[in-house]
Amino acid sequence: MLATLDREWEGLCSHEEFPELPLDNNPAEAVLRNPAVIRKNCYGSGSIWAATLAVRIWTITATAQRAGCNPLAYLIAYLQECAAAGGKAPNPAALERFFPWAASETDLVEWRISPPGPMP
Repeated sequence: MLATLDREWEGLCSHEEFPELPLDNNPAEAVLRNPAVIRKNCYGSGSIWAATLAVRIWTITATAQRAGCNPLAYLIAYLQECAAAGGKAPNPAALERFFPWAASETDLVEWRISPPGPMP
């Protein structure tokens, strides 16, 4: 154990250069907990395409949630945009609206509200 400490000491002390960074990764682990629990409860994804789809959906909804948006409201707005584009993904200019860091304040306010109707 002391050999490991000696070998890793420089990396362990590097946080002194970046005091704004936390010393642990608990927030990151907490974010990953829900997908991991769901995957375990569903006995894995079963196929590569299903795992890829799950990763993409979790990434999109987590990004929306971190931006303070209601993931369901965000996805409804995106799917409505797809419907307006003839059932296809929006063109790049319309798609940029859905990047939380590039969204208008009006969109962000709308996406923070829970959509009407029963929650899934």
